[in-house]
Formats: sequence, structure tokens, C-alpha cells
Amino acid sequence: MIAVLLGISFLFIYMLFAPIKPINSQEELSKLVENQKVSVSGNVIAERISQYSKTLVLDNNISLICNCLKTPNLKGKSIHAEGFVDTYQKTQVKVIKIGW
Repeated sequence: MIAVLLGISFLFIYMLFAPIKPINSQEELSKLVENQKVSVSGNVIAERISQYSKTLVLDNNISLICNCLKTPNLKGKSIHAEGFVDTYQKTQVKVIKIGW
């Protein structure tokens, strides 16, 4: 039991401090493994709001999912985001930090 908790703790700490891989296209993103830490920049060309999150689509065709409902409208703005590769419905980035 203790070994399991130590293993989970180690993986959590590794994910927090894992090296960040910069990506520039959807092709690069789709070649990565799930939960890999990435950074991406671009102009927001589409913004969709759902009940609990926003989906942002960048000009390089990368989709970002963020829990940033209180942020202003980002369409047309240049942003930089860090997050993890997510493959729930399609390959996208689950954002943990965003700036514009």
C-alpha cells in the first residue's frame, strides 16, 4: 500500500516538473503521448463556451480546453498556454496556464 502511494506521489511530482515540449501544429500534437506537458502559442480563431469549460481553436489548428470561463473573450487575441496532451474525443491540450 505504501509503495503504491509513493509511486503515485512520484508520478504526480514528475508531471508537475516534467519538461515542457513546445508544439506548433496539430501534426506535432497528435504524435505525442497522452498527459505529456506541452506549450503552445497562436491567435485564437474560434472560441466555444460550454457549461464548465471553454474550447479555443488557434490559427495553427490546435484545440485548447480550459476552465477559464471568467476570462474575457479571447477570439482574435494572441495567447500562450501550457497544459497536457488530452485524447478524450480528439487530440487537444488541457490547459493549466494561459496568458494573453
